[in-house]
Amino acid sequence: MKRYLLLLLLFTALSGYTQNTINNYKYILVPEQFSFFKEVNKYGLNNLTRKLLEEKGFTVYFDNENLPVEIAANKCKAMTADLTEKKECLPPDLR
Repeated sequence: MKRYLLLLLLFTALSGYTQNTINNYKYILVPEQFSFFKEVNKYGLNNLTRKLLEEKGFTVYFDNENLPVEIAANKCKAMTADLTEKKECLPPDLR
C-alpha cells in the first residue's frame, strides 16, 4: 500500500511539473501557411492562432516576418505552433 501511495505522489508531482513548461517560452512562431492548406491564412486560422496566443501573453511572430535578433540567432528560444489535420468520416446522411 505504501508503494502505491509513493507512486501516486510521484506521478502527481511529475504531471504538475510538465504542465508548466509551456510558460517557459516567451516567443511563439506561427507559420504563414499551415501544411495541409494550399492557401496562405486560409479561413483566417493563422491570424486567429496568433491573436489567441497573444491574448495568453505570448509574443507571436509569423515565420516569414523579420525576427528579433534574440530569436534569429537561436530559434530554440521560440516555440513553433502547428495544427494537425484530422479527417473524420461523416455518416452518409450528413455528406
